[in-house]
Amino acid sequence: SLLFLGHELMLRRLMSHYFGADHHSHKERIDVDKAPIVMSSLAGMFGGALYSITATPIQNFVRTGKYNLPVLVKGCRYTLPRDMGGFGIYFAAYALSHNR
Repeated sequence: SLLFLGHELMLRRLMSHYFGADHHSHKERIDVDKAPIVMSSLAGMFGGALYSITATPIQNFVRTGKYNLPVLVKGCRYTLPRDMGGFGIYFAAYALSHNR
């Protein structure tokens, strides 16, 4: 759920910056189906980064049983670009398929 929360927060920020502060109030839910493709992709990359920096340490702890910093962040240099790229593509494809 951190992935989708990060996507929505960043998408809200990007859309309010691009369309103006009054375009979306903080209480209004963003219609993800109508989001521009590039903005949805960038927001997906942000959500992917949040996912990666939380999931990788958890997986490393479960795998090793250790919780020191070098063990927890091991592999982040691989998972961070993978998750950012993958979720950026996912949300871009979603926006593209719903923006017809």
